[in-house]
Order: sequence, then structure tokens, then C-alpha cells
Amino acid sequence: PRIVHRIWRFAGGATGVALISLLLSDLDKIVVSRMLPLEDFGYYSLAWRVASPLAIVASSVFSALMPAFSRLAAARDESSLAALYHRGAQLISALIMPAALTVAFFGKQLLFAWTGSEAITDKTWLIAALLTGGTAFNCLMTVPYAVQLAFGWTSLAFWTNLICATASVPLLLVLTSHFGGGGAAAVWLIVNASNLATQAPIMYGHLLRREPRRWYVNDIAIPLLACTLAAAVAKAVMTSPTSRMSAALSAILAGLFIGAVGLLATPLLRAQLWQILAEVRSRRTRPS
Repeated sequence: PRIVHRIWRFAGGATGVALISLLLSDLDKIVVSRMLPLEDFGYYSLAWRVASPLAIVASSVFSALMPAFSRLAAARDESSLAALYHRGAQLISALIMPAALTVAFFGKQLLFAWTGSEAITDKTWLIAALLTGGTAFNCLMTVPYAVQLAFGWTSLAFWTNLICATASVPLLLVLTSHFGGGGAAAVWLIVNASNLATQAPIMYGHLLRREPRRWYVNDIAIPLLACTLAAAVAKAVMTSPTSRMSAALSAILAGLFIGAVGLLATPLLRAQLWQILAEVRSRRTRPS
């Protein structure tokens, strides 16, 4: 009872955030399944299969960073916390942005390579691109949310998610009725972009107050701009595929190119990469 009394606020807040997040992530599926034919719901579910792996990647990074954040927050070591925070944020950007932009620019090739059906591809690729974009925005808040939990602050995520879930209901009903699955997917994109635009500034007003500029510029803006330009270049130079194999190959090559550019565009990861390469070079040149 003594332990429960000490942690009930944090445990209740974290549970509330998890429940609201679960509701928010499933609202669109409930509405689409009720308002659209079963076939359209099948296309929507397939599009979610394309977008959902991003969340798995982000949750893995969250699990790796959370214990260290908690330890540093308890020790009040803000400088070490800030350094790890930016490394984690840039890692998320380097993993999530290339994948999301590959789907956005090469979603047709990916879906055609997967399904082999042009009809399914035509009805699914836009939904997949919108859902992937919304999931990417959601993943970018993974590291800021981990820091909030490390300091025991759950109310910000709870209330912002609750507001987003409340606003999602009328948006889903209206946009789904007018635009089908694409409208529902657009709501997921709008809600997560709004959450990113509002929750992060509020957090920086209370935690890591000297870090928002580095997060916005180095961790988010520069990788996003670089990956977008790389995706646009890859889209411009690659020819339209004529088979499932060529579609898969073009999407894979584009994803690798965008991923390499994203890695080089994140300052901390780029510096770590150069350090690793320098160590490898020195070992090769060292006399035996």
C-alpha cells in the first residue's frame, strides 16, 4: 500500500495516456468499418499494414532510451540528458523519415510489388501514404514523451491526446462520408501533426528549456528537408516499373538512397559514423 500510495498518480496518468492513445489509434478503424463497405475497409486495413511498422521501430527506441532518461532525470543531470535526448531524436528521424518518405513517393511501387494487383494498388496507395505520414508525426514525439515520463509528467500527453481524440470524432464522420478511406486517413495525419505542433512547445516551456531550437532544426527540420529532396530526386530519375520485381527494386533502391541521405543529414549520427569509419581505417593501417 505504501508503494501504491507513492506512485498512484504517475501510474494512473501513464495508464490513462495508454488508454487514450489506444482509442485514438482505433477510432478511424471503427468509423471506417461502420461507414464504408467491407471492400473499402479491406483497402484501409491493408494501408495500415504499410504504416504500422514505423510505430514498432519507434517503440523499440523508446524502450532503449527510457531507463537512461529516468536515471538522468533522477540525478538531475540535464546536460547528459540533453545530449542523449538529441541522439535519440536524431535516431528516430534517421529511421522514420526515410521510411515514411519512401512510402509517400514510392507507395505505388511498394504496394504493386507486394500485392501484384494494379487495382488494389490504385485504391490503397494514397491511404497508405496519409497513414504513414500521420504515424511518422506520431513517432517524432516518442523521445519527447519519454522525457516527460522520465520526469513523471503524464498530464500533458493525457490532455493533448484526449483533445485529439475528441476532435477526431467529428472530423472522421465528415471526411469519411465525403472522401472515404482517404478522408479517414487524412484525419490521422492532421491529428498527429497538430499534436506535434502543440505538445512539443508546451513541453519545452517546462523541460529542456534550452533545447527546442536544436530539436526543431537539427533533429527535425534538416533531416526532413534532406530526405524530402532525396525522395524527389529519386522519383525524378527512376523510370516507371513494368513488373513486380522492378517495382520492388526501385522502391528498395530509393529507400536505401533516402536512408543514406537521412543518416548523413543528422549531425550527431553523422559524426558517430565518421568516428567509426576513422577507427576502422586506423585499425587497417596499424602495423601488425
